[in-house]
Amino acid sequence: MNVYKVQLDVNHYRFFLPEDDSTYDTGILDFRCKPKRADWTPPTVYCDNPASDEGDFWSIGLGAGAFATTPAATDQVLEFLEMAGELLDLPFENSKFSVLNVLECVNALDKQKTKFARPDGGGMIKEFAFHSDRLPESTIFKIPETFTSILTVEGRDDPETEFKPTVERLGLKGLIFQKLWEG
Repeated sequence: MNVYKVQLDVNHYRFFLPEDDSTYDTGILDFRCKPKRADWTPPTVYCDNPASDEGDFWSIGLGAGAFATTPAATDQVLEFLEMAGELLDLPFENSKFSVLNVLECVNALDKQKTKFARPDGGGMIKEFAFHSDRLPESTIFKIPETFTSILTVEGRDDPETEFKPTVERLGLKGLIFQKLWEG
């Protein structure tokens, strides 16, 4: 079983930025495992790098801890997205993208085996370790220690029922999976 950090490939694929930088101050792009649907007003966004390839997954702002999916990608991985949290509409041009707000936040970090930057167990995490029995049923999740990072688990079940192998099998573009832990 492996745990990966899900990263957006903004060096090769298109991404969104808010039209108005003050959007960051409003908290609308702050995805910290809290429901947003009731108060969601989609921010006005633009594509900052239109000459790049159009992927299936788009970043929606700096350090947001969420990603947007094209309508086609949303349909293809809907089961994984819905299990992980809530989908929020994000209109752009003539399409309706979906933003995944991950609500599946679990206490799965094994703090005894994790290596931190500081000897007192503080600072950035240098080497991750997880309690495999605490990983959620959803294969997309977050942990409180790194709530702006989306994680995914692979190798626990049938690859057909896991997010990373499904994205790869379908050839969906725009994500990078960085291995954090092998257990």
